[in-house]
Amino acid sequence: MTPGAAAQSSLARWERGLPSEGGLPFEPLLRRCRLDYSPASLGRIDIFLDAVRSARRPQEADFLADAAQRQLLYLLAFYAGEVIGRAVECAPQWLLPAQAAALAPQPPLPAHPFHAALSARFGDARNADGALLFLPLAALCERLFGVPGATPQGLQAAAAAWWPEALRDAERARAPLPPRAGEPWPPEMPAPSQPSEDSPEALCIRAQRLTHGEAAAPDLGAALDLYRRAAEAGLLEAQLQAARLHLRHDGPAPDLLEAERWLRLAAAQGSDKARELIAQLELDKAPTPTLGERVDAWTDRTVDWVVDRIERLAAARSASRKRPQ
Repeated sequence: MTPGAAAQSSLARWERGLPSEGGLPFEPLLRRCRLDYSPASLGRIDIFLDAVRSARRPQEADFLADAAQRQLLYLLAFYAGEVIGRAVECAPQWLLPAQAAALAPQPPLPAHPFHAALSARFGDARNADGALLFLPLAALCERLFGVPGATPQGLQAAAAAWWPEALRDAERARAPLPPRAGEPWPPEMPAPSQPSEDSPEALCIRAQRLTHGEAAAPDLGAALDLYRRAAEAGLLEAQLQAARLHLRHDGPAPDLLEAERWLRLAAAQGSDKARELIAQLELDKAPTPTLGERVDAWTDRTVDWVVDRIERLAAARSASRKRPQ
């Protein structure tokens, strides 16, 4: 499902009071927040997040490991994008990280994969800081999990830079914003899409056939191209397979940094396998430059580290294949 279809489905279910797939944590408390599409309602979401943080003391990694809790944050992100879209009179265009990165945003996307997993663009509109993209998940996580030693911001602060001058008045900010002209509300439930030959799922199936040589000899280079296309569209399985091909010592394009990118995007979608590989490869322990170290010396250390990780993974796979079944 594309991010746009996911936004439509999430908001349609919320507005109709339909159960969310996988459940929606804290729904009774969230219903009391009066999500009426006013700018002020984003402040009520911040208060909701404060209540969850105070009551549960959630740890970010544990919280995001739960699919239902991630779904809660996605719903709030989609809602915030709809409020801003009504304010600037432009429907949000929801983007995956690869699509957002192609726009070379300034400031760049957050390093944390979940914080950057979803962004919205409102035509060519920019906020008061000149930014083209709205990053609701980053704002939600900052409020919910906090930053040590800092006052947590949140949706209201992140959205404030997008308000037209008229909505900066406190009285006006309390009024619900009407739907954009010509758009039905509540949104219709998206119809199940029929996969086309170029859908991410179809691309992944073709890549699998090329990987295993079902039609002819294996063609890992062509398979990797197909996996990348499906991975850029957000398909979790394709992200994992693209990472695995980049990690193969005998593969078409060994590249630990590219593999890490796909693994972190897959981990942001809740993949336990991606988290296992990140831990196994110790990707969070990559060399960092030390004070006074020359760039070429740091580069040599980094290359050695990358080669060591790829060789260790190859050895682990070889040992696994030799174990008696």
